[in-house]
Amino acid sequence: LLACVQRGTAKALPDLYRLGVAGKTGTAEVTNDHRNNAWFAGYLPAPGGSGVHLCLCAVVYYVPDAVHGGDAAGELVAGFLTQIEADPALR
Repeated sequence: LLACVQRGTAKALPDLYRLGVAGKTGTAEVTNDHRNNAWFAGYLPAPGGSGVHLCLCAVVYYVPDAVHGGDAAGELVAGFLTQIEADPALR
């Protein structure tokens, strides 16, 4: 899961790497007109430490062909986490 964020399908999302997210992207073609479902599932911090993790998942339905899990759902997760990080009450 760390490899996916560090050098795999989610490597284009530097905030996930910076925040220590371990996760996996996925894409599933669901229609004849090539629209996909895109997803990202993961947790942070990466293994080790206290054993307490924030688990997260995002699914985006009906993304256009050639849009993948990291592009759609991973971007959603990265945006969500950076907003939490920016808010002192949530951080």
